[in-house]
Amino acid sequence: MVNANEPLNPTFGRIVRALAGLALVSFLIMAVLRLLDAPPRAGVARVAFVVGLHFIPFASTWRQRSILVPAHGLTALGVIGLIMALTSAVAWTPSVSGVLSGFTPLAGSLYVASRLPRSSTANSPAAN
Repeated sequence: MVNANEPLNPTFGRIVRALAGLALVSFLIMAVLRLLDAPPRAGVARVAFVVGLHFIPFASTWRQRSILVPAHGLTALGVIGLIMALTSAVAWTPSVSGVLSGFTPLAGSLYVASRLPRSSTANSPAAN
């Protein structure tokens, strides 16, 4: 049960502030894209950009620098997609900002999973 007299975890407050800031950034980007008369496909790039940015506060909060790898990758794919959406390469925006930004965390997860120690079922008591 939560005790109203205990202060909140400062980590929680930092994450809430960071996510609220990112929501504001997302709406600001959407407003700028409307002013520039960007095509609807630019929304995919906007989402990839904001998703990449949201990993950055987690890296410092959780003290895990490895989280910066997908953060920078997704943010870069979002920026590339936003630039492409404003050029004649708009048709490639969903592939770059959507497909590749989905593949990035998947590939990272598979890499980390492949590096984890494996348990041996031959030596387990259940195998005997």
